Amino acid sequence: MRRFSAAILLFAFSTLMYAQNQRFVYEYSFKLDSLNRASTDKEVMLLDIKKNGSEFYSAGKMVYDSLVNGQFSNAGRSSNVSITLPTKNFKVSTSITKSYPSFETILHTQVSSKKYAIKENRKMEWTILPEHSEIGGMKVQKAQTHYGGRKWIAWFTTEIQLPDGPYRFAGLPGLILSVEDDKSDHQFKFIESKKLAGEPQRSQLDNNEIIITRPQFNKLWKEYVNDPAKDIRQMLSQEDAQFKMMDKNGKELSHSEIIRKKELSAKNALQKTNNFIELDLYKP
Repeated sequence: MRRFSAAILLFAFSTLMYAQNQRFVYEYSFKLDSLNRASTDKEVMLLDIKKNGSEFYSAGKMVYDSLVNGQFSNAGRSSNVSITLPTKNFKVSTSITKSYPSFETILHTQVSSKKYAIKENRKMEWTILPEHSEIGGMKVQKAQTHYGGRKWIAWFTTEIQLPDGPYRFAGLPGLILSVEDDKSDHQFKFIESKKLAGEPQRSQLDNNEIIITRPQFNKLWKEYVNDPAKDIRQMLSQEDAQFKMMDKNGKELSHSEIIRKKELSAKNALQKTNNFIELDLYKP
């Protein structure tokens, strides 16, 4: 075994000209309920390589966002506005952007109605192991690291000398094709790669995002778990609040009923969503 530090990966950037405008497709398998590990969800994820960094996000969310943006764009050109939101065919709404060559990562996420960007400069410390295998016709080597409160096993290939990979994972002397935690709760597996005609245009930048640190996010997450209806309670307390909600029979709910409904819905969701990929980020 040998230690490998991301700080000595500068040589790999000679291959970025080749890797630019490349899309790597992964299958993400995850178990969000720690009390029901028999239930596994799957999502197709995309890793887009650009000149100055990469973006990792759900393919289903990309399609959904494109349809929604198209509807709003069409509505803006018409005096008769009618918008029907498409069905959400994705389960992963978070995404990751990385900057080259620093490999600063940003986790784009949301809690209640607010969007957050969690920046991180922390480098992953990998131990490269002697085992070799093959994935997708490419030779791969095994490596391991600890991150986010989990132990991770990865397989990377030097046939693509790009020190990147799915989610926040990066810092090996080749593209990470497979990575999973030692309990197999979260797994990323390479499916295929595609050469794009031009630079991917999808951007994660959002002017409404609040840039925060990991400790700050963990603090607000604890506050949300303790009071998931805080945002809607504050909104309804405003004198000019015009928010209305109907029950299934068409009866308008009072503000207190809306708050109670939000509390019950959030708490039921939290009971089944407790096995996050970064355990220490969402620790109670």
